[in-house]
Amino acid sequence: MKERVNSHPLSFRGLAAYCLRLLPIVFAVTFVTGKASAQMTGVTWEVDTAFYAPTTFDADGEPLYADLEGYVTYKLFAEFTNPTDELSAIYSDAEALGTAPFYINAPCGCFNPELGDELLGGAQNPALIEFFPEVAFDTYWTLGFAFGEQYTGSNSSYTSTTMCSEQEDGGLIFTVIPESAGADLRIQFAQVTTCGNFEFEACFQVFVEGVQTPYQEWCMSGDGNGPESVQNPCENYAQSNANIVIDSDINCFGDLAAVEVNVNGATPITYQLLNAADSSVITTQSSDAQFIDLPQGDYFVAVVDGNTCRDSSEVFSFVEPPELEASWELIQDNICPGELGSVVEIEYFGGTPNYQIVAYSATNTGAGFLSDPNNQWVGLECVNGNGDWEFEITDANGCSLDTLITIACIDPLTFEAIAEDITCFAYGDGIIEGNMSGGTGTLTLAGVPDLGVNVSGEGTVDFTITNLLAAEYSLYVTDDNGCQDSTVVNIIEPDSVTMDITVNDLLCAQTCDGAVNIAAFGGSGVFEYSVTDGDGNEYDDEGLCVGAYLANAVDENGCVVDSAFQVIAPDSIFFDLVIENVICSGETNGSICVENAAGGTGALSFQVDPPSGAFQFDPCFDVSAGTYVITVTDEVGCEVSSDPQLVIEPDAIQLILAPMEITCASYADGMLTVEGIGGTGALSLVQPEEGLLPYTLENLESGPIGVTVQDENGCLITDAAEIIEPDSLQVEWLILEDVVCGGDCDGSAIVDFSGGTGTVLLTLNGNEDYNFDALCAGQFTAQVIDANGCTDSTTFEIMEPEPIEVLIDVNNVTCTGMSDGDVNIFPVGGTGDISWEVLEEGIDLLNLYEGVYTVTAVDLTGCVEDTSFVVAADVDTDMIINMLSSPVTCWNEQDGTATASVIGGFQPIEYLWSDVDAQTTVTATGLYEDTYSVVITDSLGCTLTRVVTVEPTIGCFFIAEAITPNGDGYNDEWIVGGLEYFPAADVRVFNRWGQQVFYSLGYQERWDGRFNNAPLPMADYYYVIEFAGDKDPITGTVTLKY
Repeated sequence: MKERVNSHPLSFRGLAAYCLRLLPIVFAVTFVTGKASAQMTGVTWEVDTAFYAPTTFDADGEPLYADLEGYVTYKLFAEFTNPTDELSAIYSDAEALGTAPFYINAPCGCFNPELGDELLGGAQNPALIEFFPEVAFDTYWTLGFAFGEQYTGSNSSYTSTTMCSEQEDGGLIFTVIPESAGADLRIQFAQVTTCGNFEFEACFQVFVEGVQTPYQEWCMSGDGNGPESVQNPCENYAQSNANIVIDSDINCFGDLAAVEVNVNGATPITYQLLNAADSSVITTQSSDAQFIDLPQGDYFVAVVDGNTCRDSSEVFSFVEPPELEASWELIQDNICPGELGSVVEIEYFGGTPNYQIVAYSATNTGAGFLSDPNNQWVGLECVNGNGDWEFEITDANGCSLDTLITIACIDPLTFEAIAEDITCFAYGDGIIEGNMSGGTGTLTLAGVPDLGVNVSGEGTVDFTITNLLAAEYSLYVTDDNGCQDSTVVNIIEPDSVTMDITVNDLLCAQTCDGAVNIAAFGGSGVFEYSVTDGDGNEYDDEGLCVGAYLANAVDENGCVVDSAFQVIAPDSIFFDLVIENVICSGETNGSICVENAAGGTGALSFQVDPPSGAFQFDPCFDVSAGTYVITVTDEVGCEVSSDPQLVIEPDAIQLILAPMEITCASYADGMLTVEGIGGTGALSLVQPEEGLLPYTLENLESGPIGVTVQDENGCLITDAAEIIEPDSLQVEWLILEDVVCGGDCDGSAIVDFSGGTGTVLLTLNGNEDYNFDALCAGQFTAQVIDANGCTDSTTFEIMEPEPIEVLIDVNNVTCTGMSDGDVNIFPVGGTGDISWEVLEEGIDLLNLYEGVYTVTAVDLTGCVEDTSFVVAADVDTDMIINMLSSPVTCWNEQDGTATASVIGGFQPIEYLWSDVDAQTTVTATGLYEDTYSVVITDSLGCTLTRVVTVEPTIGCFFIAEAITPNGDGYNDEWIVGGLEYFPAADVRVFNRWGQQVFYSLGYQERWDGRFNNAPLPMADYYYVIEFAGDKDPITGTVTLKY
């Protein structure tokens, strides 16, 4: 495919110039030479709607689009490369460009409704479609329904009603705001509604990616394949109806039918099933040609294919037969095992004769069994223990019913029972256990002799009967139908048991070496023996203590026989102990004596441990402090030992001595506190003074001191301590520095101290907060005090010279603003000669103005004194000044004014303005926009100064009519004055073809006659200035010259 670049921008028989007159300069439709980066790729069409039977109906059942019967509506599209490509015009210029005319040729005519007939789609009124829906199918040209579609042409016969028979070879359909191709890369350019085949052709102007220059021209003849002929794709639907194939009919009551629709059309196809009785829609489905689950009724199908072509089928119907009904009943069932007495009967009606009636075993269907002439089945068997039978009836259409009936398969009665003998003589704990099953319903067990319990149940019944006496038992099981089975079992009882017991008693009391021998006879099998007490606790038969016991014998059946016996012993040995404790710590004068000893066998002897020596008949032992055990033994060697016995002694006396140092050197006020622990009773000081502890010795001198303490038992202890005396506390000053300048505080002193106790506090004139490097002149006392309150002090003096003093004599100015004040300055004091100066520069001390002045005086040592004085006015002027101004009339004009209105003062009044002319009148004229000052002086010499601002007039602009950007520094830029007050102003400049060559927001950067940094040709250019949203834009021309 090729691109055509327009090389005739001024041809089209004046059409472009005509369009320029129609549109604002910014949006002029022009054809400027250029080369595009992509292009329109072709045209295509598609069917929108085909109007064939069945007719579409509205909500009231009235037919819609009756006037469109037999018509087909098509949409025509231009296809593009980029989503941002824009379609700006459809055109033909046969004379200038040799293009083919644009036309739509429909031999059978186009649909042009009376109310909605429009040449351009963008001119349609959407409100009409709601009331006249056929208006939506009008025939028209469009540019994607862009805003402001317009047509201009040379064929006066070319109208909306003739557009399908006429053609235009010198005309243009255009828009000032073209639409973009968008994501689908296409734009609709026409809609055609006709009753047959048609042909169309056109040329198109495209803004590639939305850029106006260079643009693209694309013609179907030359760039495409020539005129496009459209054949009606829906014509075949007018020849025959859609074919219906019945996939499944309704053969039985409750069945649903299924049909398939055969139609030759473009995909996707939409199928619609309708009720033939009232044409109501039953269901709609896409691409699925089969309708299923259809009940009895009359139907037809409507189809719409992918080209929106429509068709319908003939009416088809389904009829449902009567419902087949049947019931089966088990009249009689089997009663006992092995019987064949069952009877099953059927009753039936409905369906379609003839019928087949049969019964099948559920485990082996085979050929089945037919019913007898009475519609019964008699004596059906259980197959492999299964009594399930399936019964079925089928009519002539194959409709069938079935059911399942289970006949009773009676299991044979089974009965098992075993007996367990009585465990012990006279226990009566015999057992019969077993199970019973089979038969019908509940099984019941009975016995002779009577079993004493009721045993019954269904299915397999397990039973256990206990607490039976010895006997032969006959057992019977019976079901609900009276069927019975029986068996016989025996229960046996063992012989009674006797026992012999021999006991060996204890040698010593409180030992456990007694013994017993047990023998049992009778019972069942071998016996096991044990010894227990009355609570059931078991004991070793050769380690018994004194007490009552049971001898137990258990046979192989667990039968238990017991008999009571006693184990005895001699009297226990017992005694008392008397203990005497040690008097003083570390001595051996304690004792332990045995008293009231008795029991045992024969004479008693005694032993103490430690030292665990030989037994003795003397009951007393001398001991020191400690823990001892006393043992007593009889003649047969039986021994009894006491619990550990404690012989105690008092704690050793321990002294606690707390000396207190002498507070200050040579005071002799030391102290010693004596405390003690241990010993017996209260402790007392006996040396060097007497008294109960705790005791404090006072007024002690430095050095060692000894003490002796005694308890209530006379036990003594001696110890010693030492009294300490601190070093002497002293303070003195070492170096003094006097104040340098009188009145300052830069004197200093070095003070040192030593001795004392603990932390020493230094104060200066009684203050803890001081600075020895910043002392003022005066007397000072430095004092120290230690932790014991001991003190010492020293006194010194800091000297200073006389301070500098500046004496000042001031004479005020006569009136406000005058300079006839003066001052005399006399410095005194200090050290040596004093120099002074006034810090304000350029003043005359004999001609001073009102104000505050600063004086600095310095002596030979560099001491400085700063002071200030005030020059006031003897007379304050009464002048009151009001400042007025009038703004300049426009940007950069010199016609503003400023006025100083004076009330009061001494006439005459003089004025001096700060403008370039230094005007001396009340009102200064010919002023630019700026801020000005004025000096006002009355005849007394009183002077005041004021300022005033001459304001601009906002909204008055200066716009240069020409620009000469030749680099001479004069008029090289286009001046637009007054926009500085409108920072959001839009300034645009266009060439004569409406192309924008300059744009600025706020006009911060002026136009220099260039576009894309290249000089523009000499010409008139058009500007549009939008400076406020509520104001009309300013337009005009600016001439570019060199």
